[in-house]
Amino acid sequence: MSAFSFLLRRQPAAPGQSPLGLHACLLLLTLCFHALPGEGAEGALTVRTPGPYRLALHGLRDADDAEATAAAAEDGRGALGRGPRASFPALFACLTREPVAPPETALLLYLVLHDGGDFRGYCLARTDPEALLLPLLGALQREDAGRGDRGAVYVLLTLLLAFSSDAGWAAALHRVWLEATPPWLKGRARAKQPLGSLALSVLLRSAHASVARHGDAFLQTNTLAVLANLAPHVTGLTSEAAQRLVSLLALLARRWRRLAADAAGLTTMAAAVGNPATAADGTPEATSLAVSESTSAAAAESAQLAHDFLRMALESASAVLERALPANPALVYALLHRGELFEGLPRDDPGLRVPLANILAVIDHFTRALARSLGEGAAALDAGTVMAAIRHDSRAWRGDRLQRGADLHFAYEEGLQAHSFFVPCVWARVVAASSLSWDLDAISLFTPEGAAVEDGHEAHWTSEEAEGQVPTVVVAP
Repeated sequence: MSAFSFLLRRQPAAPGQSPLGLHACLLLLTLCFHALPGEGAEGALTVRTPGPYRLALHGLRDADDAEATAAAAEDGRGALGRGPRASFPALFACLTREPVAPPETALLLYLVLHDGGDFRGYCLARTDPEALLLPLLGALQREDAGRGDRGAVYVLLTLLLAFSSDAGWAAALHRVWLEATPPWLKGRARAKQPLGSLALSVLLRSAHASVARHGDAFLQTNTLAVLANLAPHVTGLTSEAAQRLVSLLALLARRWRRLAADAAGLTTMAAAVGNPATAADGTPEATSLAVSESTSAAAAESAQLAHDFLRMALESASAVLERALPANPALVYALLHRGELFEGLPRDDPGLRVPLANILAVIDHFTRALARSLGEGAAALDAGTVMAAIRHDSRAWRGDRLQRGADLHFAYEEGLQAHSFFVPCVWARVVAASSLSWDLDAISLFTPEGAAVEDGHEAHWTSEEAEGQVPTVVVAP
């Protein structure tokens, strides 16, 4: 037996996964995401610059593109050209091979999508968006259903945001109907449904989890941004997706009301501290409350952020109704079912006024229409009868009844400090997949699984650990 075997941890590879391919992928990720420190005027470390391996990806070209190869030869650059070349169909097949995208695959997809020359255009031009989207949705479903590695969720949402920013790709999702249920939806077989509706269902589930469990502003912002990009193109929304959208609206509304009330209370307390009340004998009445202005300002900021999230969700729902109400009767049904939710929202709020007015107009119109067609007992009828009546009344719907809302569109742009996220994320995958016996308690770049922590529980790397400067030294085994 080799002496090195005592230094290695034996981890069986996942079914169908090549250990050599996995480690080659991790090596490429490590090299590409290793950013070189920049220097300011006085030699201080500033924003890090991409290394040579990542810069080389900007010239990535399709080896199967005969026209590009001929053009490179005519320019005197040879058959290979100046940059690296790879078969885009083969690369695409490799990245979409697994039904559920592994974290390292998602990272590699981000890399070639963001820096890989023509590869993004190749992906967007394909006529089978489900080949790329389903593995990403499966991975997002897996993370939300389990303990939830938020670093992996960040990468997945970033990829979905990058793709959804292309209007043609977003519209294509709703023209593709899935004949079979994806394998990662265990025990939830259903009839065929639009790919876009399934995407919204998974996204809304993730958004609900981020609001209810994490309160993570990044997750909520990116999820709602993807929702806003898809909303103008939604057709054939399923009942499950429609109900999840309305449930998310209810959750965001409750959260905003609570935070707004908390902020108002803290503001009142802060004012009381600055202006103490006067007792009956004319002497200032002491108060035991010590509310700092910073606490009050932080509460107001949280309430404003919750308001912005609610506005984005309402505008997305309104966009679906404005553009394709007759094609989405399930959303109308879900809105009618939870109509009381919208009655309690302030109609004079500048940010909520237009989308809220549109939703209330739809609820009022179809409430009256159902009362005329089904009688006063419409509320007691089964869902199938009500849905059939909604479909019938939708034929006479005129879109000019609604106000034109804001045309929301979001695109991804990599931040100047992106390395502070990606470097720990990549090294976390390296340590998890490596057969080397790392000293987990000595790693300071991230918190690996299995490391000892104060409360006795295992911990994952989280976004909070990416704030500030990333350590320049990685603890070796």
